[in-house]
Amino acid sequence: MSCPVCKRPADAPFVHIAGVPVHVSQLHTTPSGARTARRGDLQLAFCAGCGFIWNVAFDAALVEYDAAYENSLDHSRAFTDYANGLAQRLVERYDVRGRRVAEIGCGQAEFLRALCNAGHNRGFGYDPTYVGDDSDPRITIRRELYSEETVGDLEPEFVCCRHVLEHLEQPLAFVRSLRRTLSAERAATVYVEVPNGTHQLLNGVVWDMIYAHYATYTEPSLRTLFELGGFEILDSGAAFGDQYLWLEARPTDAPVPDAPSADLDAVRAAVERFAAGYSGFVGDWRRRVDGLRTQGRRVVLWGAGAKGVSLLNSLEDHDAIARVVDVNPRKHGTYVPGAGTPVVSPEALRAFSPDVVVLANPIYRDEVRGILAELGQSAEILCV
Repeated sequence: MSCPVCKRPADAPFVHIAGVPVHVSQLHTTPSGARTARRGDLQLAFCAGCGFIWNVAFDAALVEYDAAYENSLDHSRAFTDYANGLAQRLVERYDVRGRRVAEIGCGQAEFLRALCNAGHNRGFGYDPTYVGDDSDPRITIRRELYSEETVGDLEPEFVCCRHVLEHLEQPLAFVRSLRRTLSAERAATVYVEVPNGTHQLLNGVVWDMIYAHYATYTEPSLRTLFELGGFEILDSGAAFGDQYLWLEARPTDAPVPDAPSADLDAVRAAVERFAAGYSGFVGDWRRRVDGLRTQGRRVVLWGAGAKGVSLLNSLEDHDAIARVVDVNPRKHGTYVPGAGTPVVSPEALRAFSPDVVVLANPIYRDEVRGILAELGQSAEILCV
């Protein structure tokens, strides 16, 4: 068992989570279809050489991405404010104006449009799950994966890749392929963003450990991946309440430095703490929901994304939470993978009037509080 990034031997898995839904972002139109959704196991291993974490039980044959895959967060005001601010920052910092901008895994191209708006750029998006139209003359969407073959002679001058790398089973091969599409002489900048594995470990965010995420990145592992892939690291950090890890790089032929040992020691300690506390995290969550049900309180969960789906599926009694609320209209009328709980719009709360709204991600607390007030709801907000 060798590390997919640095190829060093790895220790045995430190956490086992059995029978999780393969796709937390799949749209199911019936309760039975949701409950019988494909499941798989998580066996998370840690590389002490670079800090990379991956699921050694991952089976790529179980994972398919098509038009029924929906993970857009762009219906949230809090998230769109973040994304628009990020686009503006990148345009200002790297003078991304009037450039050819490529986005790998562009989803429904909201961020690509933000980059084009902020810098009057020409956008090229790559994503087989895109279901929008092609009416924007500034943007060309290619419903295929980004590769040396599909990029052709585009020669992008700026590349962004947000929340894609965690899905890839061979990340080093992908980054090296990306490097071959870029010219070191042109010094194209690459922006990468992934879920922040260290944040998940330190804060016991079990709910972000999902099957479709083959990889969990820490800062040392993300830096090592791009250095081995032929890039010079310009900057890196955390964003969106430390939930995201980002990196900015450009092509180089320079030698690869070793990852700082102090960073690896901190990641190793976080892994050990997470492994020791995993059962307690899940047990505490179940007891809180059981207590609410015993009190006869009407409970809904806000957020049908990765955290919400994982929270529901970790319960022994899925009926303890009656509804899942989401601001994404494409999810309304669907059912949560695994649990089969209905997903409804915020407006549906007018009729249901919950006593408690469980918030899967506390970063949306102010936004949810404002929506509840607009709907005349006074439910208690409980952050997990």
